[in-house]
Amino acid sequence: MKHTSAQQQAIQARGNVLVVAGAGTGKTRTLVDRCLSQITDEASPTPLREILMVTFTEAAATEMRERLARSLESLLAVKPQSAHLQETLAQVDAAPIGTLHGFCYQLIRHHFHQLDMDPNARIMEPEECSALCEETLDALLEELYQGTGTFSRDLRDHMTHREKGREKLVRELVLRIHHFTQSLVDPQGWLHHHIRQTMNPSSEAWDAMLPETFLQWASQWHQALSPLKEVNPHAARCVEHLTSYLEADDRHSAMNSCVEALTQEDAPDQWPRGSKQAYRSAIADLFDDLIFLRSLMGNASVESSPLQADWSLHRPTVRLLLELAQSFTEAYRKTKSQRGLLDFADLEQHAIDLLWDRSEEEPTDLARDIQRRYHSVYVDEYQDINGAQDCILSAISKDPFQGNRFLVGDIKQSIYAFRLASPRFFKAYQHRWEQTQLEGPHHVIYLKDNFRSHPGILDFVNAIFRHLMYAGISESDYLKKVALNSGAFQPKPTASDSETASETVVHCRFICDEEHSEIPTMEKEAMVIAKHFRRLHTEGTLVRDPKTSEWRPVAWHDMAILVRSTKKYGESFLKVFHKAGIPLVAAASELIEEAACKDLHALVQMLYNPHQDIPLVAILRSPFFHMDDQALAWVRIHHRKGSFWAAMNHLSRDTSNPELSEGSCSSLNTRNLHAAIVDCVIQIQNWRKTVQPMSLIHALEWILDTSCYREKLMAADHGEEALMHVQAFLQMARRFAQHPQGGWQPFLNYLDHLKHSGEGAPVGDGMPASAVSMLTIHKSKGLEFPV
Repeated sequence: MKHTSAQQQAIQARGNVLVVAGAGTGKTRTLVDRCLSQITDEASPTPLREILMVTFTEAAATEMRERLARSLESLLAVKPQSAHLQETLAQVDAAPIGTLHGFCYQLIRHHFHQLDMDPNARIMEPEECSALCEETLDALLEELYQGTGTFSRDLRDHMTHREKGREKLVRELVLRIHHFTQSLVDPQGWLHHHIRQTMNPSSEAWDAMLPETFLQWASQWHQALSPLKEVNPHAARCVEHLTSYLEADDRHSAMNSCVEALTQEDAPDQWPRGSKQAYRSAIADLFDDLIFLRSLMGNASVESSPLQADWSLHRPTVRLLLELAQSFTEAYRKTKSQRGLLDFADLEQHAIDLLWDRSEEEPTDLARDIQRRYHSVYVDEYQDINGAQDCILSAISKDPFQGNRFLVGDIKQSIYAFRLASPRFFKAYQHRWEQTQLEGPHHVIYLKDNFRSHPGILDFVNAIFRHLMYAGISESDYLKKVALNSGAFQPKPTASDSETASETVVHCRFICDEEHSEIPTMEKEAMVIAKHFRRLHTEGTLVRDPKTSEWRPVAWHDMAILVRSTKKYGESFLKVFHKAGIPLVAAASELIEEAACKDLHALVQMLYNPHQDIPLVAILRSPFFHMDDQALAWVRIHHRKGSFWAAMNHLSRDTSNPELSEGSCSSLNTRNLHAAIVDCVIQIQNWRKTVQPMSLIHALEWILDTSCYREKLMAADHGEEALMHVQAFLQMARRFAQHPQGGWQPFLNYLDHLKHSGEGAPVGDGMPASAVSMLTIHKSKGLEFPV
């Protein structure tokens, strides 16, 4: 396929290039072909090792390598004697193509001596980071509660009188502040600056923020209401007031006038009979905002401003939270250092330590060396960059007048604000480079021709984003720069030799409340999806293989379920799909809800402390012992005091009660209840004694081998799937065993955190080679599933 004129321009442009690449516009192809054009430039070829390509995910990096290798192979087929092409193809696997975190990790490994850190430090999984944060915060709060200093007294007073002894909100705020600061170029500098501000009894800091905040608010509402001017006269008048403010020479003075004018628009006499219900709903939120804004601005007749009153009230709390976040950040850093651990934020911050002089706000000598090493720096998905990442990429790129950056992104696809990514950096480059295209080597290029979607979908998307994100620009500018056009879209063809080939089909199924009313709604949804997937799989519906482009019968791994939260939906879907015999892979937090994993979780809890009733009873009811509810009730009836383990021990030694020797239970076959209790106690005591010197993973594997637990699972329904869950659980334990503190209690803390947070990467090893995927909409970005 030939390149579009915009793609060709992006491939050939040199200097700093920013490409606004809408969905389906061939950005990956453009990236690869631009790289090839530099490598094969006859006048001045660029070695592949001098082109740094930064992608958002490892999968994207792998795809980039594969595409580049295939393109080079195609060129070699035409020029088989080209030594340059042969050498470049041999370099593909070692080429600097990868994620930003991968680049940072390699940088840190090579310069660890400058950072005074362990060169063998291990990068934690995200869920492991969360668990360690909670552990560190627990220890910090406990230490402060017992302290005698002023800060400890202030904290105890705040927790007692303001929080009523509840830690939850304080913990959440401290962790949010910490994670936010780690996305900045200078986390400690930010904390120091804002802590100093809280030492000032005057509300100057907040007073200075109000005009800027109001400007942002006015701009947003101006964009939101502009499309309504023709159909809503009240919205039109509000736009006029906002325009007057935005165009005023002295916005500070115009702010109060704007608020008053907008407030007057909601006066009763401004709404003719019958018009309020028709027109006010579209601007109701604006009037709600105005009530709050007026409360901040106060009244000239009042000596103390509302902001000053709020500042005086909240200043001690703000300072306490900032200082607590500062203490936590330092405690967390020390804990990671002592255990030889890193999180992903450390990779960014250590890279900045090496590449950026925070005091002088300029690149270090090392950064300048890297600038000379790379002829070009390519960055994909720039709309999802944060401040720290932008600093790193700026530090290793040449200065603006030499221009060697190639940035690709699209703010319409920015979906990672919850990870503190911000499209403002991409927008800033877009604005600045468009303004200076005639002054230096700067180019802003728009890829608008979409080759993936039906024209009707593009019309819908353009209508939404035209008003949602670009209301401030004219219709002609939107169509010229941003609107997606239909490229060479072709409906997906059907296989010529089969009527079961898959076309693009959308099923919309509404589940009535009366339908299976006794079943929870989520399970109903899962049943509908499982039934549909089973039919597609049984009928051998054909789908086009994304790698070979050949038609083949659909497999389980071709199917995906997208949900807002795997924690919310996971348990119900796993339960239904398990009954339907359909393999489903979800995050680790859902895996531990599987029956076999619950057994192993309870086993670890019981081995660590048998006096926990719930884990012990779970183990007794599991395939390890097969005791049923009747047998368990007998134990508690005959010994009501103490823990269940104490009751088991007491009854195992008691042979005086005739009821015990005569009692029987359906699950115990021919053996009497007393003998079963004795066997259980002896077995558990033997397990606990034997595994005491063992590591966690060796203890689990030994018990599974000697108890025939796997064999018992295989004899039951869905045994193979249950066995895969056991292997996946062991994989988690094995991975956790690499942790320097990977003992029993830390592993239990890790599992509890997984269970309650809903976090955890999908567990792969030991799971079915082909399985339906359940993942969040965010996790699905960049992936493609036929079903």
